[in-house]
Amino acid sequence: MIEGAGGGPSWQGSPSNATKTDARCGLVDSAFSIIVGTIYDCALDPALWPKALREVCLVSNFAAGTIDVTELSSRSNRFRQYWNYDPYWVER
Repeated sequence: MIEGAGGGPSWQGSPSNATKTDARCGLVDSAFSIIVGTIYDCALDPALWPKALREVCLVSNFAAGTIDVTELSSRSNRFRQYWNYDPYWVER
């Protein structure tokens, strides 16, 4: 992480090297737009969820992320994607 123009942290992990945060107002529009676009892409290609989770985790300062869809009546997992988790622990 490097310092941004406003003294806040910057992030260069996105496709357009958007600034992660603006010291005055939080997440900048360009970084937010990239994340939203990545999430929309997941609707067409669910294999992109790890990339989307990575983007959200990086701007939120999270170490890992997951998205799960569980059918409550049967408690069965219908969909699971994750980023930065050991697969051993995810399947337990």
